[in-house]
Amino acid sequence: MLVRLLKANYIYNFILFPLVGILLLAYSFLYGENSFMGISNESSLQLFLFSEFTIQYKWAVALNIIPLVIICLQLLNLNSKFAFANERTFLPVYLFLFLVYTISELHTFQPIFISTIFIIWSIQNIFSAYEKRCALTNAFNAGLMIGIAGIFCFYLNFLVLIIPFALIIIRGKIEWREMVLPFIGMILPWIFAVSGYYLTDNFDVFISAFNSNFVIHHLHFFTQIPIVIYLIYLSLLIFLASIHIIGRYSIMNIVTRRYFKVLVLLFSSLTLLIVLPFTQYHLLVIMAIPVSFLLTNFFLYLRKRFWAELFLAILIVFAFTLQFFR
Repeated sequence: MLVRLLKANYIYNFILFPLVGILLLAYSFLYGENSFMGISNESSLQLFLFSEFTIQYKWAVALNIIPLVIICLQLLNLNSKFAFANERTFLPVYLFLFLVYTISELHTFQPIFISTIFIIWSIQNIFSAYEKRCALTNAFNAGLMIGIAGIFCFYLNFLVLIIPFALIIIRGKIEWREMVLPFIGMILPWIFAVSGYYLTDNFDVFISAFNSNFVIHHLHFFTQIPIVIYLIYLSLLIFLASIHIIGRYSIMNIVTRRYFKVLVLLFSSLTLLIVLPFTQYHLLVIMAIPVSFLLTNFFLYLRKRFWAELFLAILIVFAFTLQFFR
């Protein structure tokens, strides 16, 4: 019943998914910290847009629904355009909401959500390169989107390294210009950002913000028992979904196989990044993109519908109950 309700490509889901997001944020909005906070976090390069900008906690929570709706609409477009699930479905949208908003630390507006918008555009450019005679524009645009995303969350700049490999997966082979252009595209936003700081005599601010990206963080977030239990369950779910998609691999379209290979490459790269001592849990927002499509495939095509309903129900229970553990 749950899978059928959430997967349906009907107009009511355009209204329902924002309401689900609001419900997941409700506890933080009503009973969260009664204080002011900065929009920026230590892991991002603080642009002029965010420097010295503070907002009351509950309004930072309310503001967060805006980028999430944009991201969800992008995921809808991504699925309909590239047919991950061979049908138009809202399931990736709901799964993304449940995966991200389960973690209360991600309830406030943060630069990582802006980065996520540009990461999805980068993915779209990579996927669009399929069967193109020349993918120079796609290669450059994919790198450019990574560079802009990296302005808001520095660690994402490293994802430019996987673009040539992703293009090889999608196209079979690429020429040397398609390998170089992503790096040129990634560097351009940084040239403008650094120039802006320098021309306004704020270069010392840039150096300070840049160095803050390499401060070692103690991730107490991963020591909270409820979060650990949730992550164990999610890891088990990802493992089962991976086994399931391997079993279906032979009947999948060639292009769909390539799309999922790129998503696996993205997920693996983010996993390597998140274990670094100076990164933070915010990268889980980006990791939720490939996981959402993987679990969508799992829930839609699992033969025994009882297990699909049960696994999804448990995920939803985690999403709502963990709001009370802080």
